[in-house]
Amino acid sequence: MKVLLDAGVPKDSLMVVAFHVKLRKLGHQIFVTAREYESTTTLLEYFDIEYIPVGRHGGKTLKGKLMADLERAIKLTEVFSEIGDLDVVIHFANPATARVSFGLGIPQIILEDTPHAQIVHRLTFPLATYVITPKCLPRELLQHMIAPDRLIQYDGVDPLEWVSTFPPDPSFLNKLNLEISRPIVILRPAETYAYYYLDYSKGEPLLFETRLIETILRSYPDTQILVFPRYSDQREILARKFGDKIKMPRRFIPAYNVVAFSTLLITGGGTMVEEGALYGVPSIYFFPKKLGYAEYLREKGLPVFHIVEPQKIIEFVLRVLKDPDNYRMDPQPIIKKMEKPSDKLIPLLEKLQENS
Repeated sequence: MKVLLDAGVPKDSLMVVAFHVKLRKLGHQIFVTAREYESTTTLLEYFDIEYIPVGRHGGKTLKGKLMADLERAIKLTEVFSEIGDLDVVIHFANPATARVSFGLGIPQIILEDTPHAQIVHRLTFPLATYVITPKCLPRELLQHMIAPDRLIQYDGVDPLEWVSTFPPDPSFLNKLNLEISRPIVILRPAETYAYYYLDYSKGEPLLFETRLIETILRSYPDTQILVFPRYSDQREILARKFGDKIKMPRRFIPAYNVVAFSTLLITGGGTMVEEGALYGVPSIYFFPKKLGYAEYLREKGLPVFHIVEPQKIIEFVLRVLKDPDNYRMDPQPIIKKMEKPSDKLIPLLEKLQENS
C-alpha cells in the first residue's frame, strides 16, 4: 500500500517514526509530511526519516491559526496529488489533513488521545474512515462524531509506541553534562499559546515555573534542573533569570532519552508525563484539567500525579527530592499488559487492503 503519515507536532513525529519502522517491514511504501513547528521536523531528521515539509504554526491568534491551516490545506492538496494514488493517509487529528484527504477521496485513519481537543475532533472525526483512540478517551464523548464501528479503541497510551520501539540512550546525559549520581529534575513548561490553554495562561509565556526553579535551587542545590521550553520567549525569560544554574538544550534531543534517567518530571502537558510514568519516574502534570490518559496510567499503578496549585506542586517536589527512591518504581509488570496503537492500526490497514 502507498501510505502517507502526517505529523503536526513533535509527539506525532515520534509516532510516525515508530509506524515507519513497522510498516516498512510489512512491505508498505511510506511517504511523510510534516508541519514546521517546534521539533516536529527535527525529530524526523534525527531518525533519518525523509519528509516533505508542509505548513507552519499559526502563532498566538485565532486568525493566525486559521490562516496557517488554510494555507497548509492548499499545500497538502498539491503534495497528495503529486504523489498520486495514495491508499491511505494516517494522521493525528489535523484539520487540514482530514479535509484534504476527504476532499480527494483518500481513506484516512486518525489516531487521537487528547480529550480536551474537542474543536479539533469536530473538524476531523466526521471525515475519517477510522479513528483509533485509547480506551481512556470515553467512547460516549466521540460517538456522535463517528459511527461506532469506525471508532477503534486500544488498552494503552500513545507513548508506549515509541517507548517500546526505541531504547533510551544514556549518552545524552553526557551531552548535556548531567551526572546520573545527582538528582535530575526535568521541567516542561505549559503550551501556553495553544488554543485550549489560552483561558488559563491569558497569553503569558510562563505560569509559576520560575518560582518552582528558585525553590528547588535554594532547597536542594545539588539538583540538576533540565528545562525543555516550548517557545523562544520561555527560553529567553528563563535564561535571563537563571543563566547557567539550569540547563536548557541548545540543540535538539529526543526528550525520552533523558526522561528515562531522571529523578522527577514536572510538565504542563500530557505527553511527557506519560513518558515519565512508562519509565517509572514520578511525574507531575499541572494541566488545569485531569487528562484521561494520565489518569489511566495512575489507575494502573504508575507514578502519575495531577497537581494544579503552584504551592502544592512545590511542596510535593520537595518531598520527592527528599526521598526519591520512595517514589520511583519498576513499570514493566504493568506496561507488559498494555496495548500499543499499532496493535489496532496494522489490522485496519490489512482490512483496507482487502477491500481495495
